[in-house]
Amino acid sequence: MTMLAIPNVPFRSNGAMDAETLAEVAGTEAAEPLRQVERAYGRAQTAVRELRDNRPGEGSAYLGTGRAAGKGWAAAANADAADAAEERIPADGWRTAALLAGDDARWADAAAAVRALPIVERRAEAALDREAIAAAAAKAAAAAVATWAAEAEQGWSARHDPAEAWNHRRAGEAALGDWRQARRVETWAQRKGETPAAMAKADLSGASYLPEGPAARGCWLALGLMLKPGQVWPAIPNDVTFPEDMPEKLLDAVMPGGKRQVDLTTTGHHAHA
Repeated sequence: MTMLAIPNVPFRSNGAMDAETLAEVAGTEAAEPLRQVERAYGRAQTAVRELRDNRPGEGSAYLGTGRAAGKGWAAAANADAADAAEERIPADGWRTAALLAGDDARWADAAAAVRALPIVERRAEAALDREAIAAAAAKAAAAAVATWAAEAEQGWSARHDPAEAWNHRRAGEAALGDWRQARRVETWAQRKGETPAAMAKADLSGASYLPEGPAARGCWLALGLMLKPGQVWPAIPNDVTFPEDMPEKLLDAVMPGGKRQVDLTTTGHHAHA
């Protein structure tokens, strides 16, 4: 028998915003349209999986020219074979026959769920208040930056007490995570080119992906050198003002002296410079 082709659930880009992240930054109500989209994709994936799992294989899956039997079909076929080996006919009929009889209904469920996706996505887009979301994200990002800057400065001040310095460092790292998340949401809401996936993978160890603020950046990077010795920098990041009381040996530890002097002239600098 010829079976209708299994519907394909469209691929969702890695840059797609997720409802959980949006809710954490802009609130539950703002994220509800995305939750509707996620539920729709979940229904479609479940329906397609149910259809595929209960179908026999076709072609040669081993040679890559077909599809292996689904788990449900394989279990039913094995049970039918066991009954046949004992010369038994199941009271309710062969299990594989029942699966074949229900295939059209499962296909219709899957097809309807997949075709509903663009409708749900258009409705969700119309319901999203991107301007309000961007404003909420900007506010959350600013709050996170203020926390990070305070923890960077306090951590540097407490650098001679490793336990306290690490407490500030960890709090600053948490604030950086909040800032990065808020920036992802703001960027997405404004439809800028920087995708959520790119922001999620960004390296926050250097100044390039640190919030603005030369003094806070300097304290943060200097504290990192104090707490995590052995780091190597190819160059001093731009827009950094290192603390006035930062020991010269910290920079000597990560960069050759001559290279350090050149970079200090063109990029980073000490507070008293």
